[in-house]
Amino acid sequence: GRVYTPEELVGSHVPLPVLLYFHGGGFVIGNLNTVEGWLTHVCHWSKCVVISVDYRLAPENPHPAAIEDAVSCFQWVVDHAEERGWDSSKIAVGGDSAGGSIAAVLAQQALARKFQVKPCFQLLLFPSTYLGPRRPGFKSIEEFGKEDYYTMPFKSMIYFRNAYLGPDKDGLDVTVSPLVAEDHVLRDLPPAYFGLCHFDVLRDEGREYARRLKESGVSVCLEEWRAHHGIIYLYRKVGYAKESLKGVASHLRRHMYPAKL
Repeated sequence: GRVYTPEELVGSHVPLPVLLYFHGGGFVIGNLNTVEGWLTHVCHWSKCVVISVDYRLAPENPHPAAIEDAVSCFQWVVDHAEERGWDSSKIAVGGDSAGGSIAAVLAQQALARKFQVKPCFQLLLFPSTYLGPRRPGFKSIEEFGKEDYYTMPFKSMIYFRNAYLGPDKDGLDVTVSPLVAEDHVLRDLPPAYFGLCHFDVLRDEGREYARRLKESGVSVCLEEWRAHHGIIYLYRKVGYAKESLKGVASHLRRHMYPAKL
C-alpha cells in the first residue's frame, strides 16, 4: 500500500486520523496508481492520513482474498497506529465502486469478527453493495447499463462479478453483498457518507443501502452527483468533478475533526 500524510502535519505531535482506502475496478482491475492523484488531494483537503491498499485482484485471487486483505490491513493500521502517530480511535474505511463494497464489508466484518478497534466512519463512493440475482426495483441497471455510453455497462458488471465470485455463486453472502446484512448488524455500523452518481448502474443499490442504514439508526449523508460512474476520476479536467471531490474531502474532515471546525 501507500501512505499519504498532509505535508503540513508531518512530524505533528498530535495523533492524526486515518482513511483506509480501497480503489475501484470491479475487483479485477485498478491499482494504487489509478487513485493516487485524487487521493493526494483528499489527503491535503481533509488533513487525514490516507492509506491506499493494494489488495489482491480477481480472477487470480477471487473472493474472499480482497476481504481478507482488507481485514489484515485494518488490523495492521491499528497495531502500528501509536508508533506512526495515528489516532486508532479515528480510522475511517472508504472506497469507490468495488472498493466501496470492500469498505462496507470491512465495517460489517469488524462487528462479526469482534474487532477490538472498529472503523469510526464509512466513505462510500458509488459503491457496489449487491451482487445477487437481479432486483426489479433497481431501475438504474436498465436505464444506464445497456450500452457503453454510461462508462460501466451491465455486461462489464457481469464480467467483473464472475471473475470475482465465479459463475456458480448466488452472490447473497454478506461478504460480497453488504446490502443483505440483517438489521441488527446494520444498526451497529459507524456513520456513513455516500457519494452516488445519478447516471450509474450502481445508483439504486447505493441508495438502497443508504436507506437501510438510515432506517437502522445510522447517521447517513447522501450526495448524488449529476454525473456518470466514476466522475471524480476526472477531477483534473472537469470542474464539477473537482468540486464533488472537494465535497467528499470536506465531509471527511468535518467528521474526523469535529472540534476543529
